[in-house]
Amino acid sequence: MPVDIKTKDRLALKAFFRKNQIPTEGNFADLLDAMLNQKDDGIAKPAGDPLSIAAAGDANTPQRLINFYGGFSDPGPAWTLQMNPFADSNLPASARAGFSISDGQGRSRLFIDQASGNIGIGTLQPATPLHIVTKTGAEGAGYGNPMLFGQHIEFGATGLWGLKNSYGILHTWDGDSLFVGLKDEGPNRKDAIIVFGDEANDNLRILFAANGSNPPTECLKISGAGGVSVNGAFIPSSGNSEANGVLFPKNPGGGTGDAAWLRYYPRSGEACTLELGTANDPDDHIALMPSGGVGIGTNSPGAKLDILATTNTWGGWFEAIRLSQAAHSAITHPGGGLLFGMHSDRRFYFADTVEGNYIMTIDANPAGGGNVGIGTTVPAFKLDVADRIRLRQGPNGATAGLWLFQSTPNSDRAFIGMAGDNEVGFWGNSGAGWASTVDTTTGTTKLLASSNPLYFTRTWSGLPDGVTNVSEISNDTAAHKTLMIIGNKSAGLGRRVSVWDRFEVNGTFVNNSSIEHKQDVEALTEPDYQALHAKLLATPIYRYRFKSPGIDAKVRLGVISEQSPGEILDETGKFVSFLDYAGFLFAALKAQAQQIERLAARVAAVSP
Repeated sequence: MPVDIKTKDRLALKAFFRKNQIPTEGNFADLLDAMLNQKDDGIAKPAGDPLSIAAAGDANTPQRLINFYGGFSDPGPAWTLQMNPFADSNLPASARAGFSISDGQGRSRLFIDQASGNIGIGTLQPATPLHIVTKTGAEGAGYGNPMLFGQHIEFGATGLWGLKNSYGILHTWDGDSLFVGLKDEGPNRKDAIIVFGDEANDNLRILFAANGSNPPTECLKISGAGGVSVNGAFIPSSGNSEANGVLFPKNPGGGTGDAAWLRYYPRSGEACTLELGTANDPDDHIALMPSGGVGIGTNSPGAKLDILATTNTWGGWFEAIRLSQAAHSAITHPGGGLLFGMHSDRRFYFADTVEGNYIMTIDANPAGGGNVGIGTTVPAFKLDVADRIRLRQGPNGATAGLWLFQSTPNSDRAFIGMAGDNEVGFWGNSGAGWASTVDTTTGTTKLLASSNPLYFTRTWSGLPDGVTNVSEISNDTAAHKTLMIIGNKSAGLGRRVSVWDRFEVNGTFVNNSSIEHKQDVEALTEPDYQALHAKLLATPIYRYRFKSPGIDAKVRLGVISEQSPGEILDETGKFVSFLDYAGFLFAALKAQAQQIERLAARVAAVSP
């Protein structure tokens, strides 16, 4: 319970004894009550003797000497010095003669037995000079409690469980024995050992070498089968020598000079290295076994080797791997006979080590970004291929081909490639569309394929007959056996072919006049001939020059379509049809010839 101090404090007492103040009897009583009294309060300092304290209580209660509080308002003391503590606070008969340090609940934490002088920690019945109990419940109730030393705790130079020349603590329990101590191993050397079982097979030994003589081979030796488990950090010393880090047994396979180690040390300043190494033979290796992965920069590797780079290099790239051999370095795949190498000549090489050929070279030397060579080690262009290349159709259905990009407009300007499964062509991406295509089966070539196609064919296909915007040039050697030019029907007047400025024929100019290609055929009558002859006489003839440059110099003779008979004009009424022109003149001449014959007959009839 809290300490209830009923006496007055110093500040209140001083107020009774100020200048010109007359203390009362009660004031003096308060002053006396606030002082310690050797007889009443159980604390005395007899002459010639040390400070003496009388215990509170009697034989039927714990005899307390001093209570220690964190503060008098606390519900109870934190610690108590007492005599003759009770093993059971309700049984005076359980009192043990001795001195105890107890906690606030009266439990003895340290006890010195008055009769034997034994020290008990956690027990009021110390059976040995030092008896430590940390388990709860009755003593001996738990098996293997690490701090319960049983019946034998001995210190001395001889007679310890047969461990001659040893000094330490021996613990025996349930038929097993454990010794912790020092063992004399000769001049200037005392080894700290832990033995479980028998002296011949100490399980843990910590070795020391004093004054540099009689040195041990190890500083810590753990013997016996099984592994070592550390519930915490294992901290070896840092440094770059055999005296630091983790050193594995030398020459495990016999011979000499074989070694392996794990060390951590500073190279320069705070720049440190964790080194895993082997020595001596070139066929000594460091192997990471198949199960699991290795993570560098990550503790959850997703592959056999997973590197999470965090250090920046040129261009802001995170540098994951660095090859520091100045001349050249390579990554090889012996099973596939492949090599990827980087050379000090600033080239990347992909090589076939089986055939002894360089497959691809990336040359970083040319200005502007370097060149790539396939089948050549000296690429002279951005892409230099020493054989044919193949461009395939994409998985999304895009046809195979090559886009051409121009920097000034910053866009794709043209495409060379497949227009379909059976057509290859040239696409103008700034408006032309398919400017030219070639049929891979027939060889048919189309110009302006996306707008007004002009076909170049080997056999007339008749394609312009089905549409209005298609024309054709056919080098036909099959049915027609001639070079055919077939016009388009965009004017709605059938197929048309026009030649501007000048049209020369070095040979004959013919029109197809076979009845096989004509319909509604009927012979002209005499009135028809006379009518055509009359139209011939009525048609004016003019001298004129063309307006178009190049043909505007010559003065020509001819008709004006607007003043000419329809029989000599084409369907538009603006152009002279030479086929119709010839028929018209032929009919007019025939009519004129008939008229001449009639006149000649008249003349002959009246002549004497």
